[in-house]
Amino acid sequence: MLSLCVGVGLLGPFVLRATIAVARPLLALAGGTGRLAADTVAVLSRSLSGALVPLVLAVAFAGVKVGFHTTTAHLAGPGPATEVWLDYAGTAVYCVFAAVAAVNTLATVVVGRRRDLALLGLAGATRGRVLAVVVCEAGIVTVTGLVLAAGVAGVTLMPIVHTALGTWIPYVPPATLAVGVLATAGVVAAGTVLPAALLTRRRPIEAVG
Repeated sequence: MLSLCVGVGLLGPFVLRATIAVARPLLALAGGTGRLAADTVAVLSRSLSGALVPLVLAVAFAGVKVGFHTTTAHLAGPGPATEVWLDYAGTAVYCVFAAVAAVNTLATVVVGRRRDLALLGLAGATRGRVLAVVVCEAGIVTVTGLVLAAGVAGVTLMPIVHTALGTWIPYVPPATLAVGVLATAGVVAAGTVLPAALLTRRRPIEAVG
């Protein structure tokens, strides 16, 4: 898992640009907002890739831990409750630290763009339009992180459940998957949309000055 996440860090810019290439037709439906978001992520792909490592590591690690226990419970019945919850508690602590690292990296990138965001306002974009661009950017990063994390978790988890349970197909309840997706989106939003919302509270001319 660690080796794959190192690979994510090295290939992050390429993966982000590949995601944009695939998603451009969908982003085009959002008009100029989607196109500007795609272009911005492409330009910042090297900086944003730094946030993909802790993000993917947290989601993949949680996916492996949760996936193993849910698959075990689905096929063989639940294990000892105390052991399972201790495992989950340790996973939660680890994921919180990784999430903080991802938020810090993303927020640093956004704060470094404060003049660019202000220039959009000076060019006539409303605060809502500027934030809509940042939301689209956050969506691109979230989808990329989830796809990479799913790949890392799958490659790691499938041999484990095959050895322990005799199946190659892990089982994760849909509700658990939904929580994971929402949590990932929340982490990315906390590092992108929230700082952008705070930065754009000032008048654009003040931010540029």
